[in-house]
Amino acid sequence: MKIITMYNNKGGVGKTTSVINIAYSLSKMRKKVLIMDFDEQRNSSRFFLEDGDDRGYAPTRYENIFIMTYDECIQKRKNIQMKVGLDPEYDTFEFANQYTDWLKQLETKSNYDYIIFDLPPALNDLTLSLLSFCDYVFVPIELGTFAIQGITVVVTKLSEISAKFGGCFVVKFDNENPSDYSLLDTLKNALGAKVLESIIPFSRVIKNSISYRMTAAEYMDYMVAAEKYGELTKEIVGICE
Repeated sequence: MKIITMYNNKGGVGKTTSVINIAYSLSKMRKKVLIMDFDEQRNSSRFFLEDGDDRGYAPTRYENIFIMTYDECIQKRKNIQMKVGLDPEYDTFEFANQYTDWLKQLETKSNYDYIIFDLPPALNDLTLSLLSFCDYVFVPIELGTFAIQGITVVVTKLSEISAKFGGCFVVKFDNENPSDYSLLDTLKNALGAKVLESIIPFSRVIKNSISYRMTAAEYMDYMVAAEKYGELTKEIVGICE
């Protein structure tokens, strides 16, 4: 089992959208996937579960994809912290071993190939502790000068907590904007081989598909955006396995 996440401390970079589409592509590769929703916006939970479905841990409408909702994830964290004598409202690294043991039990029971954390765009004790659990952390980035400068902060923080940086991947790339090509070169100069080859283009297909609670491949599988998420998933699997 591999535990991975698509994380950025900046919002609006397609983090949850990437989680959804990568999970779908993994399922098509016959990988069994659990998404754990730690983002209080609950977007991945809403995407995968029907309205009114209050199950905290459940299969989804997709074969091989399961969801653990925000409420269930947070309650599990509180239970573990209470078990080791900590204030359940206090985020700390001290519950890491107990949480890891629980994940291992989950793996033994359910045989997941991948667990994907959907994390909030924040650098706090909770996200840092969860990032430290991951086998690999992948960072989506929308190109911009400030974004490229900011990603170095994320990479440095991952190194400080001994989290394994799998690489970053570009989202919302504008093929018709020369500036994006220049910024891509800047990013590659900064991170080298840690910039993944797969680039997700700017596309209404992605925006529209999420609005209809569909993955990009379901919405229009012949479009470049859908194909690129498939390529990105294969690249991530190559790194993880």
